[in-house]
Amino acid sequence: MPCEPGPQKTRVALAADLFCGAGGSSTGARRALADLGFQMNLVAVNHWNVAIETHSRNHPEARHYCQDVNAVKPAEVVPEGKLDLLMASPTCTYHSRARGGKPINDQGRMDPWAIVHWCTKLRVRRLLVENVPEFVDWGPVDLRTGRPIKRRRGEYFRAWTAALQGAGFKLDWRVLNAADFGDATTRERFFLMARSDGKRVHWPDPTHSRSGEADLLGHGPHKWCAARDHRLVDRRQVDLQSQAALEPKHHRPHLRGRRKIPLARTVPCDPAQSYGRAEPGPAIAHALRRRDPPRSCRAVST
Repeated sequence: MPCEPGPQKTRVALAADLFCGAGGSSTGARRALADLGFQMNLVAVNHWNVAIETHSRNHPEARHYCQDVNAVKPAEVVPEGKLDLLMASPTCTYHSRARGGKPINDQGRMDPWAIVHWCTKLRVRRLLVENVPEFVDWGPVDLRTGRPIKRRRGEYFRAWTAALQGAGFKLDWRVLNAADFGDATTRERFFLMARSDGKRVHWPDPTHSRSGEADLLGHGPHKWCAARDHRLVDRRQVDLQSQAALEPKHHRPHLRGRRKIPLARTVPCDPAQSYGRAEPGPAIAHALRRRDPPRSCRAVST
């Protein structure tokens, strides 16, 4: 009598998301691991209760810890002693040009060192770090002006990557454009990938390009996506003309003399997911709460 095969054992991958926010990195990791046949067990850490609450709503299955990443003991939040994937998005406001390159102090810039601490206290197989492109210029600041010292630009970054290499990681980093991978934004971000198994780091090939023409290697055969081409995911299903009528002119100066674009936030994601709901603009949200149209809309209706 032939023996019937037993139920297939589910492979589990343990991942951690440091400095977690809304959970975009966690969602991407979950989908990627599911495509590889893994079920993800997630640990999320952040010192901000709002970030933890937001992440817990989008990922209720994760183990959440509202603690300072620099002070928490990795062995306590990850008693398994190992991680298949460690994701981290350290504080980037101190490196971003949006702040004019003026960090608050050196202590605020020390968040990335927590990643090294986790990699030395746990057996981490793979590491993924995301930040702004200016992260490669991370260095000491002048105590008198509070601004980075130009001649020592990148000093802390080189020491940080050397510490990761000393922990046994083979790493590589790049600055990637989100539009090259199908997102409706040309925002650039710094990404670092590292492995502790001695194997080479592999990067994904671009799927889109500005011109829409593939290069010699066949990369980027699709044209960049535009925000207007993305589906509006909103339970109220507000049409675009109604949005333009409800939105006061001082909230939409970009529409003067140009083609009208969606004023609600649009994202290319699954409508069934809670994190994919579009939110209306400020005037629309105000009108929905008050249940009466704003002043500009009354003028149009009369």
